[in-house]
Amino acid sequence: RDGAMPGMYPGGSDKLVPDFALQWVFSILDYYAFADDAGLLRDLYPNVRNLLGWFGRFVNDDGLLSEVPGWLFIDWADLDKRGDVTALNCLYFQAIRVAGMIAAVLGKENEAEQYMESANRVRLAINKHLYAPKRGLYAECRVDGKLVEKFSGQTNILAALFDIPDHYQRSTIVRHILNGSLPELSTPYFTSHMLEVLYAGDFHEDALSVIRRKWGDMIRAGATTFWEFFNQDGSLCHGWSAGPVRGLIAEYVGIKPVLGSHRFSITPHTGDLKWARGSVNTRTGPLKVEWRIVRNVMTIVVDVPQGLKVDVYPPCPPDYNISVDGKSHPVRFVTLGSGAHQVKVTPGRPAKPAPEDASLKPMPIQHVEILGDLMTRGRRRMGLTSTRRTDRVGRSSSRVKSDTPSDTDMAAEQVAPDVEI
Repeated sequence: RDGAMPGMYPGGSDKLVPDFALQWVFSILDYYAFADDAGLLRDLYPNVRNLLGWFGRFVNDDGLLSEVPGWLFIDWADLDKRGDVTALNCLYFQAIRVAGMIAAVLGKENEAEQYMESANRVRLAINKHLYAPKRGLYAECRVDGKLVEKFSGQTNILAALFDIPDHYQRSTIVRHILNGSLPELSTPYFTSHMLEVLYAGDFHEDALSVIRRKWGDMIRAGATTFWEFFNQDGSLCHGWSAGPVRGLIAEYVGIKPVLGSHRFSITPHTGDLKWARGSVNTRTGPLKVEWRIVRNVMTIVVDVPQGLKVDVYPPCPPDYNISVDGKSHPVRFVTLGSGAHQVKVTPGRPAKPAPEDASLKPMPIQHVEILGDLMTRGRRRMGLTSTRRTDRVGRSSSRVKSDTPSDTDMAAEQVAPDVEI
């Protein structure tokens, strides 16, 4: 019709759910990344453009979405959804950015550039009008030009997930997430978004702890499907609660698509795990990966389907050794073609000490002996027997010295000569 899109299909209703509609845009690019099906992008791109045009009708003078019609869900939580809602504007920013990526894949460079410029304006507006610097967080909304001083995990998770804050602001948000200072999330759905923020910040062990605690409670309670809420309220078989499944494959097994190249990367994040395995269906067949760590040696086994290229990035320090199918590999990443392969990562051997070069050793110098000998022979040559001298006031003093004075006498004479007055 006018570009608006119902929240779900088939759902028996044309009810508008703005945040669902924007996430639909994300799903198109995700599908393309795995399937490499540009035909679907061409078919759906006009719908994406019409949808964003519809949202554009509700952008106010400050560049923010405001008072968008429909049922705004975000999450099952006590959220303030009046006026300029920060969470919805974060989703809008990301949808525009994704639309620009789709346009670029389709060769529509001018439209891609326009979308990216539009997304940047929305990002600037969010940071200018919806961020509370004193708290280091994004407020839930702004009503009649006034920021509502209410802060939620949902709002700040979306902002951090889509790179709306700068690096320092994002670090503050992650710190709030980890220390529990924001209201606790009640749904697996939004906790999955939180896991994505932790992955992006390389907090993989913290993310594993959340999965074990939250989703582990379901398993310990005997669940065989994912619940809508962690406390068993609502649906007990809820597809939106399956977020960790993606993370386990993409982050810990490490399989991710490389956009637009029908190529995959394998970048395992081990956390505190000792092994992981998984597979992803590709256009030419399943890509299978399994890795294990035994006594500080990591072995990655990769089965690549025909016609696919895979880049493996082993997680290891620079001094570790990498071998591919039994042969030493000098580069820190490995490109594999079709077939079964084994990548092994082993600790580097301690460097052997360099052999000593005797010619570089300093010659020993007997300082005291040589000095004493020279001074003794010098006094003998001078033939010192006695001296007589006159002091400043005309008095005379005499001193008799032996022909071979001791070193002690010499030292004392040099440091404090006798003076008689």
